[in-house]
Amino acid sequence: MAIIDVTGVPHIDTSSVNALLQVARAVRLLGAQVVLTGIRPEVAQAIVGLDLVLAGIVTRRDLQSGIAFATTSRLPGSSP
Repeated sequence: MAIIDVTGVPHIDTSSVNALLQVARAVRLLGAQVVLTGIRPEVAQAIVGLDLVLAGIVTRRDLQSGIAFATTSRLPGSSP
């Protein structure tokens, strides 16, 4: 599990979102899941406005929610 927290990011542009997506793809190639946390409303609107798809990336409101998700989730194929 890889948590990427963008709480302090006031705005985001196409190149920044593309960089996040590339990181997410690399993490998935390594067998982990990305949890993106701390997306402010302005950043969410920008992502939607850029018509970008965050498929395969779990999003949570804040870092605490992201950590809670990561500690209670298991990746497919992992042992109990």
